[in-house]
Amino acid sequence: MIRDETALLAHGTAADPGRGDSVHFAILDIPIRLDVEEPEFASITHAFMGAYAPGEAAAMAAGDGLAFHVRRVATLPASPTEKVAVHRTRHPYWDFGGLTDAARVMHVWPTRGLSIERMGPRSWGIGVRHDVDARFAAEGIFHAIRSLALYHRPPGNMLHGSAVACGDRLVAFVGPSMAGKTTLMTRMLANTGCHPFANDRFLVLPDASLQTRSWPSYASFCEGHLQGDASLAAAARRYEAEDCAYRTRRWGMQLSDRFDKAGKRTYPMRWLREVYGRPYRNAGQLAAIVLCQVSRDIERTVFRQLDLDGADREQALSCLRASAFDDHEPSFLPWHGLPIPRNAPELGHILDRLSAAGGKVISLAVPVN
Repeated sequence: MIRDETALLAHGTAADPGRGDSVHFAILDIPIRLDVEEPEFASITHAFMGAYAPGEAAAMAAGDGLAFHVRRVATLPASPTEKVAVHRTRHPYWDFGGLTDAARVMHVWPTRGLSIERMGPRSWGIGVRHDVDARFAAEGIFHAIRSLALYHRPPGNMLHGSAVACGDRLVAFVGPSMAGKTTLMTRMLANTGCHPFANDRFLVLPDASLQTRSWPSYASFCEGHLQGDASLAAAARRYEAEDCAYRTRRWGMQLSDRFDKAGKRTYPMRWLREVYGRPYRNAGQLAAIVLCQVSRDIERTVFRQLDLDGADREQALSCLRASAFDDHEPSFLPWHGLPIPRNAPELGHILDRLSAAGGKVISLAVPVN
């Protein structure tokens, strides 16, 4: 069976039990084909790519893509012995490593029960150990797909931030960790008719119109944020109580008032789509960048549009530099041996194009209760 990912999820259908499946979608405009021996191996892929509006993350007909073939194996290969870091984060669940061989052809992720073998320049075979839960394996499979897509991405500036789509125009929120990027995004989702676009990263392409692509990532929330929003709190509790088809771990029914990384919960994109009843957009034109700071220490809201051709330009550039993943990768580490793409334009070009198009960069400080 060959199905378009967004159509599959939009209609709420699933592959027949006991039959393989082939799912086609695109990440950062890279066509991806995922062939799975068991349909549930694609369940977490569905929980992310199916959160986009139907057709928006469909694979393009042209262009070099990536192919992944997933099957059950009796045991994981014993040959890789060199330790390698896979992902680095403050979330213990996602901070893990694996093993590889000298040629970076065979990789083993023991804590995920997966082996990943490079079959060709853009083709990978993934083995799932016989005793590993299919949904748990699906989480690691999609992580491998995202990681490899990231290192094959087209030219552009990869920025750390959240974003919403208002029609085909995008408003992006950037700033350091715990600056309130997700808080401002969800406030816009709750109070306007905009759509979610990005939870953690987005890629600004180098064309004059500032075309931008969404990066599929987990929605990450401090427990205090969830507790203070009735819709999010109810959704968090439903996630724990109901038989959620894309849940791989439980966070607990009790929510605290903590606003720190240690008190963060992560959810697949489909969860946030269901909270607000609106799908993610995959592409749009960057129209505004909000340099945000949300804190209990702020007494009043301060909103100021920056002069990109004058004294404020360096402030805007400094914030973009701190938010850019153009020349380094802090989380998705090169376990596969691929180099970090070095094809990003100067960040000042974003400001120049934004100014020429009538876009804005805004400094926003907001108090939080």
